[in-house]
Amino acid sequence: MRKFAVLCAGFAALSVALVVLWNWRFEMASEGCWTVADLRIEPEQMEDVSVFKGENRVQVERRSGMGPVSARFLVPGAPEMSWLHLRFKMKARSVVRGDHEWESARFVIEWCQPDGRVVEQIPVSGLLEDWETGEEEQVVSVPSGMAVPVVRLEQLGKSGSFELLELEMRQVEERLVWKVGKWLLGAGFFAWMTIMAKWMGTASWIRAMAGGSLWMLMAIQFVIPGPWGTERPLVSEFRLDGSGGAEVVAGEVVDIPPLAGSVAPIGEIPDQGSPVLKLKKVLRKVKQVLHVMLLLGFTVAMVVLVGEWAAVISAVLLAVGIELAQLVFGFGFDLLDVWDLAGDAIGVVLAVWVVRMARAWLRRRATLA
Repeated sequence: MRKFAVLCAGFAALSVALVVLWNWRFEMASEGCWTVADLRIEPEQMEDVSVFKGENRVQVERRSGMGPVSARFLVPGAPEMSWLHLRFKMKARSVVRGDHEWESARFVIEWCQPDGRVVEQIPVSGLLEDWETGEEEQVVSVPSGMAVPVVRLEQLGKSGSFELLELEMRQVEERLVWKVGKWLLGAGFFAWMTIMAKWMGTASWIRAMAGGSLWMLMAIQFVIPGPWGTERPLVSEFRLDGSGGAEVVAGEVVDIPPLAGSVAPIGEIPDQGSPVLKLKKVLRKVKQVLHVMLLLGFTVAMVVLVGEWAAVISAVLLAVGIELAQLVFGFGFDLLDVWDLAGDAIGVVLAVWVVRMARAWLRRRATLA
């Protein structure tokens, strides 16, 4: 019981440290921010796409009989950067989805080279019907190197409009404390899982370390940082204050060439995030089956490595962590997530049963021999 209490206290301390360190991950790389009032759209394009740009909001509308609407807004004075922090609020008005799932109202960050060449397009948020977001916070990054951010607002649904009610964009960079601390924190979780596997299981230290490595690999892929394509704060918000970032000087400013006239819609954007997320989206109709198979395979491996009790504890932590991460990252929790947890539980029970049956069969075979 004393060992179990020590393990619980250790895991709680590591989890709190993870939340604090994650939310201190970024700091402002330059002073000031860009808002809705700073966005610039060419007059010709504004008339073509039927965009109303007020001082504090932007409205994009697709009227009946019109084609898809795509508005491209330049951010004057934005330098080349690697990370962009976004805080925004949006509202849809009677947006009807098109023939494809991605044909809705959406907010996209388009990363461009100074000559205007597009490097990557990152979908930030999408809306349908009369949905309204609360105040959302995300950090988007360039896949590699540095680029200039451009804002795309598209209404690809059959009708309706949407508004960008609030927007703040800041250039940020990763803090040194995160760059160093993430390795120390990872080592802490690995040590915790190894000790738990040794204390609660029947494994040698070598097998316990192998089990800890497997658990860490799964946690990194599925929990934190997880498979998602953008970075969100944990529970509260990113702490960007106190960075002392220098003001962007004129020589560092890049203002990419504007596009006059009509801007063609982007169309379908390939799924962002890791291969895990892409596979999950492709097989979303059998998602519960995937949860069963994922926990089945993981738990079988852990039972072989560290024994049943330690394997079940590690599997429960992984399953709960997957769903809890979605909740604290702001993706919500609903009935489908309850079914996901049920699939996880089935996978764990099946894994223990499969290993027991396999071991019993091997014993009978050895006795007969």
